[in-house]
Amino acid sequence: MNVFVYEHITSGALVDDILPSSLMREGAMMRDAIINDCLQTKQCQISVMQDHRLKKTLNSTESSSIQSFTVDDSTQYRHYWQHCLNACDAIIIIAPESDQCLATLHQQALKYNKRCLGSSLEAIRITSDKQQCHLVLQQQQLSVPNSVLANHWTQHAFNSPNGYISKPIDGAGCLNTFFWPDRKALEAALPQHQTSVIQTFIPGHTLSLSLLYSQQDSCVLSINQQHIRCQDKQFELSACSINDVDPSHFSTQQAYALAQQIHNAIPGLWGFVGIDLIINDDACYIIDINPRPTTSYCGLHHSLNINPMQLLFNILADKPLPQNIMHNATPAHITL
Repeated sequence: MNVFVYEHITSGALVDDILPSSLMREGAMMRDAIINDCLQTKQCQISVMQDHRLKKTLNSTESSSIQSFTVDDSTQYRHYWQHCLNACDAIIIIAPESDQCLATLHQQALKYNKRCLGSSLEAIRITSDKQQCHLVLQQQQLSVPNSVLANHWTQHAFNSPNGYISKPIDGAGCLNTFFWPDRKALEAALPQHQTSVIQTFIPGHTLSLSLLYSQQDSCVLSINQQHIRCQDKQFELSACSINDVDPSHFSTQQAYALAQQIHNAIPGLWGFVGIDLIINDDACYIIDINPRPTTSYCGLHHSLNINPMQLLFNILADKPLPQNIMHNATPAHITL
């Protein structure tokens, strides 16, 4: 099987722009981890595109199982994107939800009649819109923060004793996510954040789940501690500890139950999915759903001593998802 591993930031899509260094590093880490796991399965050939400024970041370029295309300009980018889509049997897309990027790339792949090894287009669209996703989860009685569109704030304002969060309606990770200590500070900043979602700030443990979904079932691959700092009002993910969370904060049983509830709420989730959570004494709050591989993927193989891509290929072969996969997991740490 020819698998096109497409990571947007490193692909050459931004060849005419300045590369965002933090996203570039995360993207390269995820891309390389997935490529190496694919190669270890002995089941596929790999196609990959990469920005000419990042030639040295791909760790496995010497492998005869990789066909790598270096992108020097936007014309080459379009050519190689179409070439790789034509040649591949399946594609894994790692891209931000911002500006409908992930959904647009997925839609283009479907037009080429390619198997997208990820969530359905409808699930991507729901989860890419933070406010729509919030409403879908709320309708299923799942706990989410109070949330309102910034341009609806005047009509639907709410009090938040611990402060407020503003973030892009289609943002990815912590990008352009800000903390405002009180309502006065938030409202002073609103004119510059009219395309944002406003949410109540909830103190607690910042966790994430790495999930693998089949059409009917779910598998929790890891429960992660997210190390998030706030500098100049802006949040930033600095590190992620894989399978290193105290079970008293959030147990494997709780993670499996929540994974299935989310799957029932958004049935089109498939493949690797990341869930961002806040856990405190009152509840477990769902902050974001990422319908794609996330940074924590980079630590899964080491933590589980199992190849995550093999698990994905097993789903394609109609094999059931494993149970209790985290039983013998060891902690892994990723610094960004």
